[in-house]
Amino acid sequence: MRLSSRAGLAILLVTVLLCSFLLFPLFQSVVSRPPQLSAYGDDWNDVSLFRESLEGEGYEVTAILSNPAVVNDITVHDQTLVIITGTESPYSALELEVLASYLEQGGRVLVLGDFDYSNSIADLFTASYTGHRLWDQNYQGNVSMVEVLASLGGGSYTLLLNEPTALRTRQPVTSPLWSAGIELTESVIISSSSNSYIDLDDDGVITPADDVAGPAGFPVGVWCGLRMEGEELGQAVFIGDSSLAINRMWEREDNAEFMLDLVAELLPDGGTVLFDESRHTQDTLRCQPVSGRHRLLLPALGADADNPGYPAQRARCRHPRDADGRAAAAGTAALAPLFRHPPAATVARAGESLHRAATATITRADAAAAPALRTG
Repeated sequence: MRLSSRAGLAILLVTVLLCSFLLFPLFQSVVSRPPQLSAYGDDWNDVSLFRESLEGEGYEVTAILSNPAVVNDITVHDQTLVIITGTESPYSALELEVLASYLEQGGRVLVLGDFDYSNSIADLFTASYTGHRLWDQNYQGNVSMVEVLASLGGGSYTLLLNEPTALRTRQPVTSPLWSAGIELTESVIISSSSNSYIDLDDDGVITPADDVAGPAGFPVGVWCGLRMEGEELGQAVFIGDSSLAINRMWEREDNAEFMLDLVAELLPDGGTVLFDESRHTQDTLRCQPVSGRHRLLLPALGADADNPGYPAQRARCRHPRDADGRAAAAGTAALAPLFRHPPAATVARAGESLHRAATATITRADAAAAPALRTG
């Protein structure tokens, strides 16, 4: 039976309406998620207090919303700091080439990462995120809330982290992006206690398969630098917790003081701070394009309801393999099975886990041969 043109048009209209009201919202719920770790959002897991504090200190603060390639426009590299809070998407080869050039010209980078793609930039240096939970008997109320010690410019700080990871140091560097003659340096500025563990098997408890810290603890913050013929060039700092500077953690312990002092160390003469928002899922309803002197996009401020579930729920940019958002161990009930004394075989590996806190200089020529930290 042939359909009239009017009937065909009606069927087409119904089909379009069904797709619009049923299928599109379903698809949208899969591919979109609320933004977090944004310098221009004021939810509990954003970093707007950090941004506002930097503005109050006199820094010019703006954001990269489209692509890090805009750093090509920067002319005063040693007075510019790119801050990356959580790397939800990896940097491409072209973006890394741009960042490497920026660093060689004296640029500064600060990365707050954990279980995300932060190694895509850390791999340019001798530091590497382990990607496993760091447990420490030095905690506050909830075993996910770990206290660590930091040292910077002769000062010491107590920081409170939320579900952090550790870093490895003295890792081999095979990147071809550095120019000939570039030297890579590193020093540890944040460490866990000697009673800490890396959950290598991700089972939530300490077992013989896990890595146990030595007297110096595990690195949680590493300052990496570039040097050529004795001249200091770019600097990059890697910290193993993307939530260190979020709004809910900003005033805990010495977090705020440390972060502001760290920026002052990276930019001793002041300058410009760029938050790389291009690594995050963007909420288009909260973003407005604004012309900046680096052709950047600035998201507008938005307000969201507070999250009473914090800190059991976590500001986290997870790798796709962790997309289920496994709940953090919470409450003192988890302590008994978690912090049993480790077996002798585990303790015996402590000597292999010691990191070098002193600054190590590694040239590109011998970096590939530098021994990776072994965990047994």
